Amino acid sequence: MSKTLIIDGVKFNLWIPEKETEQFHPIVKEHSKEIFGQDTVYLDIGVRLKSEAGLGAEPDAFVIDPIRNELYVVEVELSKHDPYKHINDQLTRFINSMDNPRTKNAVVETLYDEINDNRTLREFFEEKTKENLHRWLSKLVSQPPKIVVIIEEKTGEVLEACKILMKSCETSILEFQTFQRENAPNVRAYLFDTLYELEPAREGGKTQVQTLPQKLTQPRTTSTIIDVFMKYKGEKYPAQFDTIRENII
Repeated sequence: MSKTLIIDGVKFNLWIPEKETEQFHPIVKEHSKEIFGQDTVYLDIGVRLKSEAGLGAEPDAFVIDPIRNELYVVEVELSKHDPYKHINDQLTRFINSMDNPRTKNAVVETLYDEINDNRTLREFFEEKTKENLHRWLSKLVSQPPKIVVIIEEKTGEVLEACKILMKSCETSILEFQTFQRENAPNVRAYLFDTLYELEPAREGGKTQVQTLPQKLTQPRTTSTIIDVFMKYKGEKYPAQFDTIRENII
């Protein structure tokens, strides 16, 4: 599948990462606050989750939201992988593992050590939670897990593979797409789903951009206008898709 975006007269082409860990994971981490919320913390730390039967899986990251008191178990995937083997199997192991008291304790201790050893993170959580960090994390992990799958294309196969799991556990599947500027591939624009409405960028107390979650999973059209933003060298810029062309190869 090929997609082309025309943003203010400049052509951007869809770029699909070939390597999940080396190419896709860093992009998701970079934009984690825009996906999950500005007060969230993305921790890509390795924790082996094991069920009581000993079956295990290692999530790609944990995201903590101290404002909403939420913990997300994050799986970052590419749609070219078999969704039943790479997503369904992983999510089933995550869900079963989080019922294991030993696994919950291991998650609490790992998250606590990661935060407590980082002064900036420790002070951030102390300010937001207003209570003992270890006790707060224990209560957080005791809640039913929330699963988030971030994928570059939300295909029918992916949705089908996750269908039953989404009924048994709160699961969100978010699409994240990357577009490269033609003849300048280092300049990129992003279009992705978010868990919450993004806060508008502000300058001097005035709202500059109102950015809403957008999806490219709706019925295809040859032309439309969508208000979005692009990001270049750490700065956000307002933009509009004034043309969308899609060719199925």
